[in-house]
Amino acid sequence: MKNHSHSPFHLQLEVLEGRVPPQHSSFNKYEKTLYQERSGYFGERALDYPFRKIQFPHFVTHHTRLEVNHLNFQMDTNLWTPRYDLIIEAKDYTGHISLRDGFNQIIQQKDVNGQMVTNVMTIQFCKLRNKSCN
Repeated sequence: MKNHSHSPFHLQLEVLEGRVPPQHSSFNKYEKTLYQERSGYFGERALDYPFRKIQFPHFVTHHTRLEVNHLNFQMDTNLWTPRYDLIIEAKDYTGHISLRDGFNQIIQQKDVNGQMVTNVMTIQFCKLRNKSCN
């Protein structure tokens, strides 16, 4: 079983937080990136509680990296059971979130310093199919 761990990039940002003074020209960039890294990490950790409630045989892995057809991909969380494997991509968005399935989009609306900001994110799907399947 593979447990949660901070990425090397996340750890580097944690070190920078204590070393880069707030007046530095890149401080806001580092701070925003670190906030996103922390948010992602804690979003993934939030799944641990519901997984502990599952009452059938299973195990969970985190940050599994695989290669298929010479392409590498990373999965946030995998729930493995005797009957199926569930890949979970965890996000920890703030504000109001809308999903536009036909357009493969996530729309995020949130208040930033008193102004409503809208972010539109395109979702990319990767489908892997066993050649023996119909």
